[in-house]
Amino acid sequence: MKARGFQPDTGCYNAVVSACARCAQPERAFGVVEDMRAARLMPNTRTYSSLLNACASSGLIKRAEEVVAAMRAEGHTVDEYTHAALIDCHAVAHSHAHAADRRESPETARAAAAGRAAALATCVSLAEAARDLPELQASPRGRPGGMPRVVLNALLGAHVALREYDAAFALFKAAEQKEGLPPSATSYRHAIAATLRAAGGVPPGTRMELAPPRVQNAQGGLQALR
Repeated sequence: MKARGFQPDTGCYNAVVSACARCAQPERAFGVVEDMRAARLMPNTRTYSSLLNACASSGLIKRAEEVVAAMRAEGHTVDEYTHAALIDCHAVAHSHAHAADRRESPETARAAAAGRAAALATCVSLAEAARDLPELQASPRGRPGGMPRVVLNALLGAHVALREYDAAFALFKAAEQKEGLPPSATSYRHAIAATLRAAGGVPPGTRMELAPPRVQNAQGGLQALR
């Protein structure tokens, strides 16, 4: 792109950051943002949202928290999607830890279970905090005291990833009864995953989708900017 005399704008860089996030390449995503700054283009809310998704794809909790701090420092809105990405990040970071703990010592298994419990507690805390987001309550998609759908689905996914299958089923049922949110396709996907994993049909940590997503080629995007 640059070789042909065109200068990438913020939208071009955001597309590549998003592609890196979809391909679980967080370091590339952060590198693209550094290139943006070098080109005197400032990241916007969409840039930061994609960065958070990149962190969530690899469970980079500290990097995600740094992104949120940068968002606040630059005056960007921390909304329900931010909370959902943080929930995903904590769940992914701990879902793969000691995946074979049944074959390990009892002490190691207990430590792994304690780590997952702590991660789930953090996820629940983040979800509850999303109920009172000022920006959300002032928008048409907000409900007074209600948990946003994207956050509830992220929390449901965290329960599944952290092997709390009974709690996942309870949350799935409570979504409509207590939160007034009918199940979405994402909700059903998590419920199906919980059912299969509880029955031993799918190993923990396996990513499940209703249909194969279209994954962008991050490398191709990076080449296009040059």
